[in-house]
Amino acid sequence: MKGYAEILGENRQFHTVNHLHSLWINISKEQLLDKLLFLVRVIVEYAFGMYIGYAIGWIIGLYTGHCYVKHFEPVYIEDLSQISNMLSYWRSMPYIFAQYGAMIGVAIGIIAIAIINNKLLNQKINALYKEGIS
Repeated sequence: MKGYAEILGENRQFHTVNHLHSLWINISKEQLLDKLLFLVRVIVEYAFGMYIGYAIGWIIGLYTGHCYVKHFEPVYIEDLSQISNMLSYWRSMPYIFAQYGAMIGVAIGIIAIAIINNKLLNQKINALYKEGIS
């Protein structure tokens, strides 16, 4: 038979293991929440940059397309059957420019957010270094 001291010792060891296990789970949940919030922040930042880049790129592309259509009219038409195809293509030219402008704007928006994040990180590191926190 086990003595009272042996049973008490086993209970203390079991209680300590459970306490450490629950502490690990709590820390893990906090770290998980922190990483999740960081991920959400990054996604929102880049989505905002992409959206702004898309909007500005679309507007600039549309304006460029309208200027192109206005100043560079088709010079030659070989056949009368090509007129309808050429006119429909020519009418859609500003929107084609706008689509490509939007794609370029999204790429520029992503690059701009990455540069801004890098500069902010460098400023934070410099501020911590000047305060003597390393």
